[in-house]
Amino acid sequence: AVLHPRLVGMHLEAAGILLLNGLFAPLPPRWASRLGSALGWFLFAVVRLERARTLESLALAFGEGLAARARVRLAGRCYRHFGAAIAEFLVQPRLVGRLERFIALENPEVLEAALAEGKGVLLVAGHLGNWELLLAAAAARLQPFTTYVGQQHNAFADAFVNSLRRRAGMGTVTKQAGMRGMLRALKAGGVLAMAADQHFSRNRYFVRFFGRPVSVAPGLGSLMLHTGAPAVFAETYAVGRLRYRTRFERLPAPVPSGDE
Repeated sequence: AVLHPRLVGMHLEAAGILLLNGLFAPLPPRWASRLGSALGWFLFAVVRLERARTLESLALAFGEGLAARARVRLAGRCYRHFGAAIAEFLVQPRLVGRLERFIALENPEVLEAALAEGKGVLLVAGHLGNWELLLAAAAARLQPFTTYVGQQHNAFADAFVNSLRRRAGMGTVTKQAGMRGMLRALKAGGVLAMAADQHFSRNRYFVRFFGRPVSVAPGLGSLMLHTGAPAVFAETYAVGRLRYRTRFERLPAPVPSGDE
């Protein structure tokens, strides 16, 4: 029998995940972070994974304000950072119980005050800093805590990633559960976290971003309008090797205009 190429690819991906986990998980956390950073550099400088698109995006963002060589240096730093973040996610279960050593929540009272209103809270973040570590730290402080997660095309990868999140104390709502699952999480009076900074293909809502039309996910705005739940934005940034800080900011409530 001949295996379908897509099936072979999924098996290879699963094997790669197991290999990475076997490589990083046993290491001391900061060693794992350094090794992940080296892997990120390798993907940028040698494999050149999505390198052209990354440099194009930096040119779009900075224009003539950042020279070509500077854009290459910045892109390389970005790859090293995300390589480290992936490694840190793999060792994250061993950080539970001592997360305050790795990520500082500067003003958690903003999140706690919103939660005290009794309508649940929408915690909004972007794929910046180490968003998974942020969610783990917030979940350790506030319960119930649920994260809205996208579905990986590889079933093994999807199950593996969500198992790490559950070990950090998070529940998950998948795309299959959709709006109903998110509403249940808010009605339970807890935190519903989501990253809301990616292209949403099944959508007709567009805004201009750096001069280009981009599709935005309507879920956050719809939930705020229909539930009255407050939304808090979390900004996480690195301050050292496996050391982050997070600031919380209450978002203004939307004013209904009659136009969805």
